[in-house]
Amino acid sequence: MDDIPQIEARFCPTYQERLLAEWQLLVGSPTTLLAGIAFPAAGLWLLVLLFQHPDLSSAWSLLVGLACFAFTPFFFFLNSYRAQRTSVKNGPFTYAFDAEGVHVSTPLARSSHLWPAITRVRATRGMLFIYFSKRCAHFVPLRALPASDAVVAIQNLASAGGASRVGA
Repeated sequence: MDDIPQIEARFCPTYQERLLAEWQLLVGSPTTLLAGIAFPAAGLWLLVLLFQHPDLSSAWSLLVGLACFAFTPFFFFLNSYRAQRTSVKNGPFTYAFDAEGVHVSTPLARSSHLWPAITRVRATRGMLFIYFSKRCAHFVPLRALPASDAVVAIQNLASAGGASRVGA
C-alpha cells in the first residue's frame, strides 16, 4: 500500500464556498428540501390569504406571515455563518486521501474515515463531497486540490477502498 500516493488538500473554506456546499447538500436531499420549504410556503400562503382578504389582516397576522416566510432562510444563513466562524477559528483543514481512507486534521483535531465507511464520493460545481452518511458530508473545494486530475485519483482510491458510490 506504500506505492499508492497520498493526495492532500489544505484550505480554509470561504463563506461563499460553505453556502454553496450546504445549498448543494440541501438540494441533494428531497426530504430535507421539502421540510425546508414548508415554513416559507406556509408564510407565503398566509400572506396571499391576507392580501386577498384585507378585512382579516392585522399587524400580527402580517408579522406571523413574514416570520414564517423568513424562518428557514434565516436559520440556513445563521447556521452557515456559525459553522464558518468556527472553521476559521479552528484553523485550516487538511484532507489527506490515501488507500486507507480520508484523514481530516486541523491544528486542534484529527479524524479518519475508512473507505468502507464512506457512502458516496462525488464532485460537482467546484466541490468534492465525501459523504459519511446519507445527508452528511465533508466538502473540499476543488481549488484546494493539488492537480486537475486529483478528483479522478481520489475517486479511484475510493472505489478500490470499498466506498459505496463513487462518481454520480
